[in-house]
Amino acid sequence: MRLNFPTLRVAVIFFSRIKTGMFVLFISLSNNVMATTNFSPESCNTGFTGVVKEISDSRAPFSSLPQETILFKVTEKIKGDLGEEFSLTVLKGGPHHFKAGETFKVYAQEGLACSFELQKA
Repeated sequence: MRLNFPTLRVAVIFFSRIKTGMFVLFISLSNNVMATTNFSPESCNTGFTGVVKEISDSRAPFSSLPQETILFKVTEKIKGDLGEEFSLTVLKGGPHHFKAGETFKVYAQEGLACSFELQKA
Protein backbone atom coordinates (compact mmCIF):
# COMPACT_ATOMS: atom_id res chain seq x y z
CA MET A 1 0.00 0.00 0.00
CA ARG A 2 1.39 3.35 -0.97
CA LEU A 3 0.41 6.48 0.97
CA ASN A 4 0.08 9.74 -0.84
CA PHE A 5 2.04 12.75 0.44
CA PRO A 6 -0.61 14.44 2.65
CA THR A 7 -1.52 11.16 4.35
CA LEU A 8 2.12 10.29 4.92
CA ARG A 9 2.84 13.75 6.35
CA VAL A 10 -0.12 13.48 8.74
CA ALA A 11 1.05 10.02 9.83
CA VAL A 12 4.60 11.26 10.49
CA ILE A 13 3.33 14.21 12.55
CA PHE A 14 0.90 11.98 14.44
CA PHE A 15 3.49 9.36 15.36
CA SER A 16 6.15 11.93 16.26
CA ARG A 17 3.71 13.57 18.67
CA ILE A 18 2.80 10.22 20.22
CA LYS A 19 6.50 9.39 20.62
CA THR A 20 7.18 12.78 22.26
CA GLY A 21 4.14 12.42 24.50
CA MET A 22 5.16 8.94 25.62
CA PHE A 23 8.70 10.15 26.32
CA VAL A 24 7.38 12.99 28.50
CA LEU A 25 5.01 10.59 30.29
CA PHE A 26 7.77 8.08 31.07
CA ILE A 27 10.16 10.79 32.26
CA SER A 28 7.52 12.34 34.51
CA LEU A 29 6.60 8.97 36.03
CA SER A 30 10.19 7.97 36.65
CA ASN A 31 11.12 11.33 38.17
CA ASN A 32 8.13 11.51 40.52
CA VAL A 33 10.18 10.47 43.48
CA MET A 34 13.58 11.98 43.09
CA ALA A 35 15.62 12.25 46.26
CA THR A 36 15.28 15.97 46.81
CA THR A 37 14.00 19.07 45.13
CA ASN A 38 15.64 22.45 44.83
CA PHE A 39 13.16 24.19 47.13
CA SER A 40 14.44 26.01 50.19
CA PRO A 41 13.01 24.70 53.49
CA GLU A 42 11.17 27.98 54.07
CA SER A 43 9.19 27.61 50.83
CA CYS A 44 8.04 24.04 51.56
CA ASN A 45 4.59 23.45 53.03
CA THR A 46 5.54 20.56 55.34
CA GLY A 47 8.18 20.45 58.04
CA PHE A 48 8.79 18.11 60.95
CA THR A 49 11.32 16.32 63.07
CA GLY A 50 10.90 12.57 62.93
CA VAL A 51 12.50 9.25 63.72
CA VAL A 52 13.05 6.77 60.88
CA LYS A 53 10.65 3.97 61.70
CA GLU A 54 10.90 1.77 58.62
CA ILE A 55 12.71 1.64 55.28
CA SER A 56 11.26 -0.39 52.41
CA ASP A 57 12.13 -0.87 48.75
CA SER A 58 9.85 0.92 46.32
CA ARG A 59 9.62 1.38 42.57
CA ALA A 60 7.62 3.79 40.44
CA PRO A 61 5.97 2.52 37.27
CA PHE A 62 8.28 2.66 34.23
CA SER A 63 11.29 3.60 36.37
CA SER A 64 14.55 1.73 36.40
CA LEU A 65 15.84 3.82 39.30
CA PRO A 66 16.07 1.97 42.64
CA GLN A 67 13.96 3.70 45.25
CA GLU A 68 13.03 3.31 48.89
CA THR A 69 10.18 4.56 51.02
CA ILE A 70 11.13 6.06 54.36
CA LEU A 71 8.46 5.99 57.06
CA PHE A 72 9.02 8.57 59.82
CA LYS A 73 7.37 8.74 63.22
CA VAL A 74 6.70 12.47 63.60
CA THR A 75 8.05 13.73 66.93
CA GLU A 76 7.73 17.48 66.34
CA LYS A 77 5.53 19.31 63.84
CA ILE A 78 7.18 22.41 62.41
CA LYS A 79 4.68 23.33 59.70
CA GLY A 80 1.86 21.77 57.73
CA ASP A 81 -0.98 19.40 58.50
CA LEU A 82 0.72 16.19 59.65
CA GLY A 83 -0.38 12.97 61.23
CA GLU A 84 1.68 10.79 63.55
CA GLU A 85 3.59 9.28 60.61
CA PHE A 86 4.92 10.66 57.33
CA SER A 87 6.43 8.75 54.40
CA LEU A 88 8.62 9.88 51.53
CA THR A 89 10.00 7.92 48.60
CA VAL A 90 13.58 8.75 47.69
CA LEU A 91 16.30 7.41 45.42
CA LYS A 92 18.04 4.45 46.99
CA GLY A 93 21.72 5.18 47.47
CA GLY A 94 21.10 8.89 46.95
CA PRO A 95 22.75 11.67 48.90
CA HIS A 96 20.84 10.77 52.07
CA HIS A 97 21.40 7.46 53.84
CA PHE A 98 18.75 6.46 56.34
CA LYS A 99 18.89 4.00 59.21
CA ALA A 100 16.03 2.98 61.48
CA GLY A 101 16.14 4.93 64.73
CA GLU A 102 17.87 8.02 63.32
CA THR A 103 16.21 11.40 63.80
CA PHE A 104 15.92 13.86 60.91
CA LYS A 105 14.53 17.34 60.44
CA VAL A 106 12.58 17.07 57.18
CA TYR A 107 11.02 19.68 54.91
CA ALA A 108 8.84 18.49 52.04
CA GLN A 109 6.63 19.90 49.30
CA GLU A 110 3.95 17.83 47.57
CA GLY A 111 5.54 14.51 48.50
CA LEU A 112 9.06 15.54 47.46
CA ALA A 113 11.77 16.19 50.00
CA CYS A 114 13.12 19.74 50.06
CA SER A 115 15.80 18.97 52.64
CA PHE A 116 16.92 16.50 55.29
CA GLU A 117 19.11 17.22 58.25
CA LEU A 118 20.33 14.46 60.54
CA GLN A 119 19.78 15.49 64.16
CA LYS A 120 22.61 14.69 66.55
CA ALA A 121 21.66 12.73 69.66
